Amino acid sequence: MVADGVPAGEIDAILFDINGTILDVETEDWGRTTLRGVNRFLRYYGVHRRTSELVDIVRGALRAQIEASHERYAEFDAVRLWARVLQILSEAEIEDAAEGVDAGIDDAEEMTHSRRLADPVTVDLPKELSDPGLPLFLAQLQRSLSRRRLRPYDRVAEVLTELRTRYRLGIVSDAQWAYARHELTESGLAGFFEIVVVSGDHGFRKPDPRLYQIALDALGSTPSRTIFVGNDMHRDIFGPAQMGMKTIFTPTRFGDKEFPGAVPDYVARRFDDVVDGVAHIERLAGLGVRAHAAN
Repeated sequence: MVADGVPAGEIDAILFDINGTILDVETEDWGRTTLRGVNRFLRYYGVHRRTSELVDIVRGALRAQIEASHERYAEFDAVRLWARVLQILSEAEIEDAAEGVDAGIDDAEEMTHSRRLADPVTVDLPKELSDPGLPLFLAQLQRSLSRRRLRPYDRVAEVLTELRTRYRLGIVSDAQWAYARHELTESGLAGFFEIVVVSGDHGFRKPDPRLYQIALDALGSTPSRTIFVGNDMHRDIFGPAQMGMKTIFTPTRFGDKEFPGAVPDYVARRFDDVVDGVAHIERLAGLGVRAHAAN
């Protein structure tokens, strides 16, 4: 498929990774501190477990979801994960109620609060625990509690503003939709991209070629007319290049810096350099119609 008015072979689309490429993000997704906060919230829903138990349940459910996948590059689904965690917690609460077990509180600071567990004989979990919107909320709560930093890299908005006047922009990222859509919006970057493809929606991660192809199809482009920009030599350089895309490597502190056979077409030491990288790639291809003069 050829985009309107774009000759076959000419670059018309640029795909970006998110975390470590356009956003500087640091999280503690599965850490005890993060899950302690989630555990406190769950008390309002009648769930009284020790934080250590919740940590084991969440990590176990994550591991089980990945192991149950037949994909080579398996990805988890955060919302489905929390739905499973809620199911396990509900079953545990009912079992403890039947046996007269008090799950107790293990956090010292919480022990000072004036509170009392429900009568273990008459525990009746609120219907809200089965609210279909709760797994999504918990996924987002966990992510928000885990965040240590979220900000665009320098000059990202300016570069995207310039590029989108000539190219169709999209995202292909190993991420969860429950996180990515809000973090792009919060960072002021969501409006730059026509499509956002995240691995959590599909059950497989980069460098599975299907993930890139979903984005190409949505943009109406082809590998030969697309550049991929990312910070990981395996998932953002080797994978796209195997499909025939040109690549620009952004060596931030995240991501693999080497991978056998991975050779980017351009290395952008600063995000500003991505514009020069696009011009460089078009120039080498003999398609300099859109290219900027190199500095």
